[in-house]
Amino acid sequence: MNSISKDKELNNRIYIIPIIIVTCTIILIGFLIFNGIKNYYYDRMKEESIRLAKNYSLSLAKAAEAEDIINDLLEAKINTALMIASQGEYNNERFKDLAESLDVDEIDYYNAEGVLIISNIDAFFEREDGLWIIEDVHEIRDFLNSGAESFIGGIREDSISGNNFKYGYLRVGTDGCLIQVGVKAERIDNFLGSFGIQYLLDEIFAEGIALRISFIDNDNLIIGSSNKNYLKKSINDKQVLEVINTDKEHGRVIQLNNEEVYEVFVPVTIGNEKMGTLSIVQSFDETKSLITQVSIFGLLALIIIYLSLIYIIITSYQKNKSLMKLAYFDSLTGLPNLQYMKLFLKKEIANQKDKALLLINCSNFKIVNMIFGLDFGDEIIKGLSDKIKELSSENIFPFRFSGDRFGLYIQNYYTRENIVTITEEINEIFKQPFKVKNAEQYLDVKVGIMEFTNNYKNVDYLLRDVLIALNDIKSNEKLNYAFFNEDMDNRIKRQEKIERKIRNVLSNNDNKNLYLEYQPLVDLRTNKIVGFEALARLKSETLGDISPVEFIDIAEKKQLIVPLGNLILEIACNFINNIRNRGFKDIRIAVNVSGIQLLRDDFLYDIKRIMNKSNIDESLLELEITESVLLDNFDLINRKLKRLRDYRIKIALDDFGTGYSSFSRLRDLNIDILKIDRYFVNSLSKVGSKKLMTGSIIQMAHKLDLIVVAEGVEDEEQKRYLIENKCDIMQGFLFSKPLSEADTYKILAENKKS
Repeated sequence: MNSISKDKELNNRIYIIPIIIVTCTIILIGFLIFNGIKNYYYDRMKEESIRLAKNYSLSLAKAAEAEDIINDLLEAKINTALMIASQGEYNNERFKDLAESLDVDEIDYYNAEGVLIISNIDAFFEREDGLWIIEDVHEIRDFLNSGAESFIGGIREDSISGNNFKYGYLRVGTDGCLIQVGVKAERIDNFLGSFGIQYLLDEIFAEGIALRISFIDNDNLIIGSSNKNYLKKSINDKQVLEVINTDKEHGRVIQLNNEEVYEVFVPVTIGNEKMGTLSIVQSFDETKSLITQVSIFGLLALIIIYLSLIYIIITSYQKNKSLMKLAYFDSLTGLPNLQYMKLFLKKEIANQKDKALLLINCSNFKIVNMIFGLDFGDEIIKGLSDKIKELSSENIFPFRFSGDRFGLYIQNYYTRENIVTITEEINEIFKQPFKVKNAEQYLDVKVGIMEFTNNYKNVDYLLRDVLIALNDIKSNEKLNYAFFNEDMDNRIKRQEKIERKIRNVLSNNDNKNLYLEYQPLVDLRTNKIVGFEALARLKSETLGDISPVEFIDIAEKKQLIVPLGNLILEIACNFINNIRNRGFKDIRIAVNVSGIQLLRDDFLYDIKRIMNKSNIDESLLELEITESVLLDNFDLINRKLKRLRDYRIKIALDDFGTGYSSFSRLRDLNIDILKIDRYFVNSLSKVGSKKLMTGSIIQMAHKLDLIVVAEGVEDEEQKRYLIENKCDIMQGFLFSKPLSEADTYKILAENKKS
């Protein structure tokens, strides 16, 4: 069924969309979490690297400060040596002693022309070319020409020995001579080595915390590095130069030997003066491993959450699918049920051209259930549903309407004949017995048909009308199907109005719209009124007078007959008292009792309660029952009739001769009066077997000590026959039509005088 498949797609979409959303959300969250973890640990690594670089930069700064202090001390030492050497006698031996005591390597004396005169180093005087004379371009020459009193120079190569020295100069005397004190650079390097940049960088690198450590001076030259290949190289990378020139900490991810590493730059300052930049390159291995571990843990958590959500969605889908199947499909037959049928028809009702709904009813299925049991009945329904499914096509859709009813929706038919043809196919299904195990069972079928019209705006009204069509089919009709029409609708509406009227009468105890008329019961021997039959009447402002046959039938179908019967009985009992109070004694009132009332457990209680309430003479009340009531419940009803007779109430069997009672049964029946149906009375004007039969009924009833009442007496000939055959009482238009309560008083007065 196309509509069903579309509904299923819609339902699937409802669950697929959340799965897609959840999946995308989880992927996005996973991506954000992974990047968050990565950025978190990258930031931590950057902070740690910067912190570490700051610590090392502080060490470098302290080392630089220490080197400056040592240089200052060294210069002070050289100055002290110069001062001491300048005082006293100038000779080689003294200079040797001073050099040893002052812990300097060289003490020299130069004259104003720059000739070496005295030195603690004997080798200077063993030159083949004689005395050493300073060159024109020389640090000593510069000092002599400067006019300065003293000067401490940097480390330079000694012109005589070729070794590196740090020299200090002091002008002595008035003739321009000078004393030179020198300390070997090797000794300075050994002393300052532990404070040097390269030494510190090597120590840091030895701790294994970095892949590479470098120090870049303010001229962008690498003056210290753990990798000696980088020493004395200039920085040409524009990005690095830009970072260095900002004088701020900076970290970045770079590739080193095809491996992703992290490099951090930290400026090194002494006081407020920048002395260079420290670069530290660290491996990402540990951080990546940590990122991977945390990410895996987070990913596992997300996967668990994701799988849990998917499980919840799938479980919900399966549960809802199961619930939907329970809600919209019949578990026994697998067919769409009434609820689904309503939803389906709600969509189809919008376009009502060439569409019809058939309601198939198995009229004797309840009997099958009672005889063979519910399991047998279920198997019958399964077999029937399989047969009905065979009728389905592109334009015919089956449903299970209720227990023994199936719906058949038809679209795109051309004429009613097409629907009748389908109905005949349904009849063919029911012509064959349904087999369950070793038993076969025939089912009777009725089909109500509702053709869609533009009047329908509501599915419930459509279903109501097809039910009306089904219920309108009578068992004695030739056709077992019926098309809904306006007459059916009008009948139902009339029945609804009558039902509302009955309910209104009962709720308001309305004696104006529900009232009794009384037809006299006349003794054929004396022609005196001995009683009345109370006949219920109902009138409506819109419907007028309503036939008792019509409203009694509706009251029985709508379970209103018991309160209605009790109200009628109360009115009749009040009438008994009214007649008695007017001086008419021994007038009996007959009231019809429904079989439904008789079968109720509280029937006897209601009768007794009403009689006690009205305080009547029980012998003046007569209850009339029909033969049909006795068919299936003879023993039960007969026991109740005996109880009523014990109350002194008279019992009459109404409409005798039209039912199934026999005289043998009458002998056991607890009744007092036998009322011959008007069918036999009407036949008294004709010659024939029915006329003879009426006389026989009277005779047989008298033999059973029953009083005989003839109903429907309308002419004198009928009356003469009844008198001749010794009938006891007559009732009919020959004497009087049914009368109002006021007219009964008049006719009783007139009858008493005659």
